[in-house]
Amino acid sequence: MATLILLQCKSTRADKNPDLECMDSYKDPYLETVKDSLRYLIPLLNTVYRNDQQYRSTSNKQLFTENRARQQKLDARNVKIITRVLDNHGWLSREDVGEVGARAINAVMIHAPRGVKIKYYLVMIDALRNGKTDPQSVALFEDKLNLALGRRQHYGSQVITYEGKSTLWPVTDIAGLEARRREIRLLPIDTYIHLFANPDSGLQLYNTRYEQLARSVNLNDSMPVHTDLRQIVDSLATARRGNTGSKSKTKD
Repeated sequence: MATLILLQCKSTRADKNPDLECMDSYKDPYLETVKDSLRYLIPLLNTVYRNDQQYRSTSNKQLFTENRARQQKLDARNVKIITRVLDNHGWLSREDVGEVGARAINAVMIHAPRGVKIKYYLVMIDALRNGKTDPQSVALFEDKLNLALGRRQHYGSQVITYEGKSTLWPVTDIAGLEARRREIRLLPIDTYIHLFANPDSGLQLYNTRYEQLARSVNLNDSMPVHTDLRQIVDSLATARRGNTGSKSKTKD
């Protein structure tokens, strides 16, 4: 259930996401576990992932902004493909469709419109309980859903621009944010937010201008959508330890 590692490399083109160049030489270690009945999905999901990442890049922030309409068309096409896959096969893990295939499913659902997120939220939670996805992807999905609903996020993954600077979308219990991120192995919030923000932005702006920020985004005070991911992760870890213990006893 480890987080899928980004295929980071230096891009030779400023108009492309560098991750896409890495895919051409990437050897997916999970392809050998894919069943024959699901192998037909591998090229489809590879294309879906490429389309999802076509204009998204943390190293070139203007890429998405300048190509937003193009990316939205690709996203709409991807959502139709992935929801059909989920309806036919359920949520598929990297053991089911390879690492890139699993990443494609998570990424498309994270970027899906609000209605799709609402429909598949509990499906994704069940996928986490069954070891089919990772808690980091679920946290991002949940935060994006709450942002779409105008509610507070729980894990601090959503960064917005306020007064020309990057800061967090309003968070539930900001004092407990770092602990919640640590529980599911997310980056420390300062490290994470500086991927998007200048040193004079981020939490300092959030803490000093929170009331104005909340008003500016028309924050909805309804209860955020939330599931205790730590509890699920702990349950899975306990189950794995139990299985390991059972195997050891059998060998004796």
